[in-house]
Amino acid sequence: MKVPTYRKYGLSKRKFDRVNDRSRRISDLLSHDIPLVLGIAVGIALWIYTYKRLNPSGVLETASQIFLFGTIGLICVGIPMLIFRSVEKLYHYYMRRNSQEYIGAKMYEDDRETYSRWKIRRDENYWRLLDGLSFEKEMLGVFSKTGYEVNSEIRGDNSISVYSLSRNGEKLILLCWTGKSELEFPSVETILNENRNKFTEAILVSPGSFSSDFIDKSREYPLKLITLKDLVELARTIQE
Repeated sequence: MKVPTYRKYGLSKRKFDRVNDRSRRISDLLSHDIPLVLGIAVGIALWIYTYKRLNPSGVLETASQIFLFGTIGLICVGIPMLIFRSVEKLYHYYMRRNSQEYIGAKMYEDDRETYSRWKIRRDENYWRLLDGLSFEKEMLGVFSKTGYEVNSEIRGDNSISVYSLSRNGEKLILLCWTGKSELEFPSVETILNENRNKFTEAILVSPGSFSSDFIDKSREYPLKLITLKDLVELARTIQE
């Protein structure tokens, strides 16, 4: 995936900052400033309306009443806030449909986020920090993004997880080993024999390395071995 650039979306950095700044100011205005001022204004207007009935006797009582009615107005601010939040949503809806600058800025942000997400997954150190379950989840994401369809989990336990894959009409099984001990080939061999009618090729992924003896025995089966380095190389081919 290429680095998203402003020019690709018809923007410059100045335009992008201007769109974001305008959207932020309008959001703050509609969701905070206007409802706050309106709530206080409603409270004070209510105090003025009832002034003769309340008939404050001095400055202190007048100030107390203004404070009380202003507080009441703030308590009632929820209704205008809901109204202005709806106006804010309508604003963003309108801009998404009619402002090319707004549309370009949103597309740039989305693509930048996607780029950053996959950029970090091209670093081996990122994968080394993952626990077994997280590694497996991220691994499935890489295969999904590189043309494989993950159909179902055939087996999942504390040893080897097995998934059913398909690609271009071809059936495969994906094995994932994230254990800390050295993987013994008989464990893999048992799974391959149990599922021999379910695949034309098998893939075994492990964040560690494989022993020379394991590699020799794997050649007797349609089994592709993928180490962490191979997985990172696969992630680098992802185009979005």
